[in-house]
Amino acid sequence: MEDFRTPDPCAGTAKYLQTNFTCLPAITVVACESSEAHLYCDLGRTILVYGADYGRRDRTTCTYRRPLSQIENAECLHPTDIVARRCDGKTSCKITASNAVFGDPCEGTYKYLEVAYTCTCKLCYRPHRLNMFSCFTLRSALLLAATCLLLTAVVDSEEQVTTCDWYPLSIHRLYCEHGVISVDQALYGRTSALLCAEGNPPQHLANLQCARQGTVDNLKTNCNGKTSCELIMEDFRTPDPCAGTAKYLQTNFTCLPAITVVACESSEAHLYCDLGRTILVYGADYGRRDRTTCTYRRPLSQIENTECLHPTDLVARRCDGKTSCKITASNTVFGDPCEGTYKYLEIAYTCTCK
Repeated sequence: MEDFRTPDPCAGTAKYLQTNFTCLPAITVVACESSEAHLYCDLGRTILVYGADYGRRDRTTCTYRRPLSQIENAECLHPTDIVARRCDGKTSCKITASNAVFGDPCEGTYKYLEVAYTCTCKLCYRPHRLNMFSCFTLRSALLLAATCLLLTAVVDSEEQVTTCDWYPLSIHRLYCEHGVISVDQALYGRTSALLCAEGNPPQHLANLQCARQGTVDNLKTNCNGKTSCELIMEDFRTPDPCAGTAKYLQTNFTCLPAITVVACESSEAHLYCDLGRTILVYGADYGRRDRTTCTYRRPLSQIENTECLHPTDLVARRCDGKTSCKITASNTVFGDPCEGTYKYLEIAYTCTCK
């Protein structure tokens, strides 16, 4: 409230701040610094950006293997209209999250670009950014809006994330706002002369047949079945698939509708499907990847290790094809990937027809 007190509109009067707002359905894209945000709409619809920020407003996004000094400033909020100016009205749009594009709102902090947008019908005109569906009459506006939102809800589209290998600790981040990640394709190397070309001499962009083997398997193992996944570029550099070539990591993935279950260490995860359908596990991990899950009354020493990521196929082997399944989150079942850390079991699954 302190930010609103000067100038004082009425000295000596007890004041309050009142806001009326609407929650609009939106697609959210987050791109870590030096990676690329990809905005996409289905045929017949175009992008409308609600808002975008480049900076940092928490200590959890784009933090994988980052030193505390680079993520502790969580008050680096920098709204920008650059994304709207570049992307509004297009079917697809790519923009790099970098200081070269947005400026540097907080030097020394590792930043990210956060974009919220929707896909609008081309038949609609937009006299105001938040009044998206002003078509002909109120009745037709509501019908078109409902149709567009329904299409957004039921049609799955492939997402794409590209991270330039510019910095030693660049982070490749995949994220699903709804559902879980299913990696379709992944490439570390170079097959395009245009991607991540900024600042590189022509000889570093000439080899367009550069691809590291095993990249897609790495992405699938670490990311499938999660709502978000962060990988560090350094882990892909050895062996180098093409020395002297400027490389990038590009992943195509789909967000699959899923049921997510989390069981704290020593408790039991229960997977269940209705009659006539059976369990299909997308992915499971036993360990710890944040400092917020299963932390109640736990000392810092038991939750500070957030690099205890241990993918396991044991849940799939025990539960796939069953109508219900119980499995205990314990070291006895999964082994101990990080001694002294309080762990949890995270499972993503769906129910399929028999």
